[in-house]
Amino acid sequence: MSQKSPMPRVKTRRVHYFSGFDPRGAAFYHRLYREEAQKQSAHNKARLVVGSRQRRNDLVSAWEVSSEFDGERTCIDYQFMHWDDLARANWQRSPWLLWAGGLGPWLKLFTCGYWVRIRSASKSASLSGAFPAALFFVFLFMALIAGAVAGYLAFFVGLGVWAGLIFGGVMLAFVLTSGLAASEKLGGHWILRTILFVNSWGLGNQPQLERRCVEFARHVIEEQRRKPVDEVLLVGHSIGTMVAVAVAARLSGEINRECDRMKLLTLGHCIPMLTFLTEAEKFRKSLQFLFSLEAIPWTDVTIPSDPLCFYGLKPEDLVGEMVPGCRMPRFAIARIFRMFTNETYARLRWNKLRIHFQYLMASELPADYDFFLTTAGPMSLDESLSRCEIKSSHE
Repeated sequence: MSQKSPMPRVKTRRVHYFSGFDPRGAAFYHRLYREEAQKQSAHNKARLVVGSRQRRNDLVSAWEVSSEFDGERTCIDYQFMHWDDLARANWQRSPWLLWAGGLGPWLKLFTCGYWVRIRSASKSASLSGAFPAALFFVFLFMALIAGAVAGYLAFFVGLGVWAGLIFGGVMLAFVLTSGLAASEKLGGHWILRTILFVNSWGLGNQPQLERRCVEFARHVIEEQRRKPVDEVLLVGHSIGTMVAVAVAARLSGEINRECDRMKLLTLGHCIPMLTFLTEAEKFRKSLQFLFSLEAIPWTDVTIPSDPLCFYGLKPEDLVGEMVPGCRMPRFAIARIFRMFTNETYARLRWNKLRIHFQYLMASELPADYDFFLTTAGPMSLDESLSRCEIKSSHE
């Protein structure tokens, strides 16, 4: 009997990482990678040495990773692709100004049928989208009740009408301010900022990001020409999956040997947030181009209980029309309840943002999905994810 030939080993890899809509930059993600890799080593028995972070140019901060898995060594050039500056430029810090400018666009999306389409694609994602407004109106109602009660009591004890109005107004402002602070801690404002940014992108109001994607694509090609590696991973997380897809679509048009080692990996994608916007025709065309060429293989990893992502959507669901013969993306399922004890998971499951970041973090128990084995191990992307449940988009 003929034996199966061993899978080719990855000796060198370059990771181009695109973060989500996050004002925290390379320093945060470098620290997260280093600390979580160390935790995960308890399960995968890997020896990872994460080097210091360096700012190489306006586009990239990077760190070198040396790994040893089962005696096999791999050298990784981990590049953080900067668009965090654009996130900070669109990150309204004042909750009052955030809602003053954001309530109108949110209500417009709600009334134009956008949320109906989102709900048809993912009920949990639609509930997450409604979460900021639900918190706002709950806290507003509580503030109005508290203000009315405080004003009535002041008037009732004989302080007069004006004193009642003043006491009522102060109590209303105090309760609403406290509620907005609670919404910030619960992640409601982060979700709202993200929705508003994606809406702005779809409306064509983010030309800097469009130019940045062109620069990213040029950089990825130049890096592989300058120093070829065995595997190039374009890794996008959350809203960063949209940026990674836009870059991959531009790279797909490069018919050359630099592209044949490139792979697209999306983690917790929320692409429908953009493609379901009527005005986002340009992005849908880019996505359709990526599907039609299939030059860069695409794998999406999804945690089914992640309330901020979409799972299992076919190409036609994303672009709104059939893409004949397309078999992308390939879906890998990461079961988070297998990553933690029942007690830990019971605490985590109510924290939307924490679940959404699990793609980049260590597990408490040995699990099928291992971000550090995927980005720093000697196995190819396909092999490193083979322990997960895998489905193709045409199933």
